[in-house]
Amino acid sequence: MKARGEAREARRAALLVALRQGLSIAMAVASIGAGRDTVYKWRRTDAAFARAWADAVEEGTGLIEAEGLRRGMPHRMGPPAPKRRPALLEPPAPPDLAERMAAARKRVWG
Repeated sequence: MKARGEAREARRAALLVALRQGLSIAMAVASIGAGRDTVYKWRRTDAAFARAWADAVEEGTGLIEAEGLRRGMPHRMGPPAPKRRPALLEPPAPPDLAERMAAARKRVWG
């Protein structure tokens, strides 16, 4: 039984890493091979895990917002971040991206 608990903890840790990287809940769940119901049960029944989940989502959201700001307002954010993929695959950001992201964040987080 100990090995099973260790495997669950490893999957929980991997889920939190994926959320910190900005993956959606669905993508993070798929990346660890768990069911959505399972991870939501973990969150519902473990307060410490629920706090870690919220912190990870917040961190991941911050990364996404920073990238959106970099794309939407490159003249204000300093030099662009190093490219991780060819420029042809990176779509241009809409001019009002930063404002739309701020409004969405306010709706969700208050």
